[in-house]
Amino acid sequence: TDGWLNHFNKAQGYTSTKSIYGNRLNSTLAGYVLSGEKYSDIRIVSMNISLQLTEGTASIALNRYIKNLYITENGTKVGTLTADDFSRSGSMYSAIIPLTNAVVRSDQNTYFYITADTIEHIDSSNVDNTWTAMVNEIRYTNGANYTSVASSIGDIGINSSINFHFVPTP
Repeated sequence: TDGWLNHFNKAQGYTSTKSIYGNRLNSTLAGYVLSGEKYSDIRIVSMNISLQLTEGTASIALNRYIKNLYITENGTKVGTLTADDFSRSGSMYSAIIPLTNAVVRSDQNTYFYITADTIEHIDSSNVDNTWTAMVNEIRYTNGANYTSVASSIGDIGINSSINFHFVPTP
């Protein structure tokens, strides 16, 4: 049956700025909850995300903070890119991340997180500056095999912004 993505919002606990430590694997930058209509599972094909230095004078080179970036679904990695896979425009880095085996089950909440492996040593001049993660679009296929792009459901777009900053390794 046909089904559509009908809910996308920030996950609980992702409304204030998160601290991200250096030398960590799978640090969670942002979290979102998605759900679809009843009677049809939805396969998430890709997510278009952006990371942007929004406050401060730190280096805008993404690879000075992270090595790899992941999309996880309920704790399972479903998409991976390196920092160098992102395109840069000014202080914003964007990428379309292909997802594998990412499914929003009919009438259920599914949690997706943007996580990263941070570099071993984040320079002290690059800490405590605010970065913003944002989901710009979600490409998905429904039970009737119809592919659609969601860019205006719930918090997708500018309202999906979640702030974080890098801090020194304790």
